Amino acid sequence: MPAGGSRPTIPRGCPFRCTYCGQHGFWVKWRHRDAARFAALQRDLVRRFAALLRPGGRLVYATCSIGATENEEVAEAAGEMGLSPAPIAPLLGEERARALGAAEARLTVLPHRHGTDGFFMATFEKAR
Repeated sequence: MPAGGSRPTIPRGCPFRCTYCGQHGFWVKWRHRDAARFAALQRDLVRRFAALLRPGGRLVYATCSIGATENEEVAEAAGEMGLSPAPIAPLLGEERARALGAAEARLTVLPHRHGTDGFFMATFEKAR
């Protein structure tokens, strides 16, 4: 993506389609994965894409994980990269954000609560 974009897309670190998580083979193949290694890669991706954002541009960080190392810790690190939390409700709609239990700039979707695989999303804006 050329520099100065307002909506970069960050490829996820997982090689599978989102529906793969609900399949038996996922945990057999991924049970020994290294969350710290994934988080380091994800922090690097956020840093690289944050540099491409123009001032006021938005970045959505999303994973198909519910682990704090890959989610909250990476989202916290985004503040060190010139990104500030941005409201998530405008992306989802106020009613949907409220129904899903979204925080101001973050959302965690859980299997036992939402009937889906686990996901995390955090929204950011680059300083103007």
